[in-house]
Amino acid sequence: MRRQSRQKYAVHLLLWMVVFFFAIDILVFRNLLWQIPDESAWDDDPFYHFETHARHLKNNRDANEYRVLVVGSSIALYSVLTDRLESTLRRQFPDRNVRVRRLSHLGLTPLHLRAYMRRVLDTQPDLVIWPTNPVDQRLERPLMQESMGQLYAPELHVPALRDYLAADSMPEIRMSAELRARSDLEAADREAHFQNALEQRQAALDRYAQFLISGDEYRMLAPYGWMRAYHTHMDLNQLSSALLAMAFASYRYRLIAPVPVRLYLDNRFSRGRSYQNYAGVSVGGDNVTRRGWTGERFSLPFSERLHRAGLFVQVPAELMQAAQSKWGRGPGLLICRRRVQNPAAIESRLTERWPSDDCQESTRMVLHNGWQLIDLPTLFPESATHSTESLDALYFELDTTFFSEPEATRLGVRLTRNAGRDAPATYDEHRFLRMEDNLYRAYSEEQYRASFDSRILRFEREGMQYLQAIRMAKEQWALQAFDPQLPAYPAMLHVRADLGRADVPLLLINSPENPISLEWYGDSEWYNDYVLFLYNMASASNTRAPVFRIANPDGTSGEQELAPARFVDTRELLRMQFFYDYHHLSYYGAEIFTDQIGPHVARLIRQSSDNQSGKSVDSAL
Repeated sequence: MRRQSRQKYAVHLLLWMVVFFFAIDILVFRNLLWQIPDESAWDDDPFYHFETHARHLKNNRDANEYRVLVVGSSIALYSVLTDRLESTLRRQFPDRNVRVRRLSHLGLTPLHLRAYMRRVLDTQPDLVIWPTNPVDQRLERPLMQESMGQLYAPELHVPALRDYLAADSMPEIRMSAELRARSDLEAADREAHFQNALEQRQAALDRYAQFLISGDEYRMLAPYGWMRAYHTHMDLNQLSSALLAMAFASYRYRLIAPVPVRLYLDNRFSRGRSYQNYAGVSVGGDNVTRRGWTGERFSLPFSERLHRAGLFVQVPAELMQAAQSKWGRGPGLLICRRRVQNPAAIESRLTERWPSDDCQESTRMVLHNGWQLIDLPTLFPESATHSTESLDALYFELDTTFFSEPEATRLGVRLTRNAGRDAPATYDEHRFLRMEDNLYRAYSEEQYRASFDSRILRFEREGMQYLQAIRMAKEQWALQAFDPQLPAYPAMLHVRADLGRADVPLLLINSPENPISLEWYGDSEWYNDYVLFLYNMASASNTRAPVFRIANPDGTSGEQELAPARFVDTRELLRMQFFYDYHHLSYYGAEIFTDQIGPHVARLIRQSSDNQSGKSVDSAL
């Protein structure tokens, strides 16, 4: 009897544990977790932001909204100023409620986008913009896997792109003429060599594809799409991971879940010393870098937060060393309080003539090493006053700066993540101007090349191996013929087809490239055929809907008319001074790029509307 009672208790306990697990899974990981506000800064926590933004776009749509969705990798994030493009389109289409949204994350390849298509379409886009760059295809991976020799063995002849385009279907790999001409080999030996090389090529392609679909982000962001698109390439662990992620949100989001909790706690119970991107108030003077470093001079609105809590800054060891060698003490800081007229133009006003001789109040202090609090309530006890006509501002001037190799410029102190804000900043699509943007734009070509060499091409520095691999890949692929069988290109065709079947127009853009890196492969046959591939993928004429031969969802194949698409090649659009690195645009570069693509978006909107009108007339007849 006692034994039966224990067994019954154990069964009840197990049932309660199962119920508790499912309750946590449903309540916390499917619901409560997403009630926490997204306080990630611009370009922070890419996978978490992708998830929160995809959920927001799916569940929130304005009345009569015409939604333009920008998708892609960090190329899309750094290239398109969504608010600027939205303003342009609203002026051209005043009768439409045009909203430009973005759904992107760092490292998003065409294979990611194919897996994410269900989530993309769930946001109900009326038009999709896809800026892409060869770097999105992870072309450095075959070099790192040392598989280029297997992909392009001498025994094989990979058909040129024009052979693919001329054929009714994808032709098989063919034996090269050189191999046929070798009289010292018997036919059987030739066939054996060919088959062996073909198997090695397929194995190399499989390893390449396996790497491209192996990221945790697939499980977190689109487990169903991951399995549906790539189940033939997935191993048992990946298949089981996808199934578990579809069944249990706690398993799916276990890597994302700590992010919003950490941000929420850090923004309220810490000083914001550890962060990636600055999210505080606007900074005048020399501005502030993306990582929160000031220049010699900087200025801030004297907010109630600063008057109440002061300003927390980091004085690095390099700045201390520079000050010690120059002055024999720590760096000196002049702080000036001044009334600024017209707060609506605060950023431009803060950048005006430095008012060290035009202060209401001023003070000097010597900084010490590490993080320290500048006690503004004690230094300036009178409360800051603000009105619609004027506000108080604080101007800071250091007597010493230090040279930073990663930024290749002179820097001062570092501000906290949310400096000057009364409340943490929630994620905003708006991108802010930073110190690097002004710095690079002002450089001559010679100065920029020196900066680029120091920041980007110093491959011996720690963490620079990836940039080195990208350069090697560009130079290596310039020697090859374009190969449409590499994993990224079939995925791109599927993305185009999925959007087309959903009647969503596509603007496909070959994004700008830094002239320095474009020199390595921009004139090659590979690059030109890559652009030709993109052009044909969008539309052969750019005037009518293309017809694709691609598998239909039911497994059959045949011709199908898709929604209209346009292709724009902007590879040579910008001078080198408008790039951070090989392909990420500065703020000013993004302004030019956004203005450049605006007319193409407008034409595609009109073309799409004309097609819809034509379909309505046909159906009426």
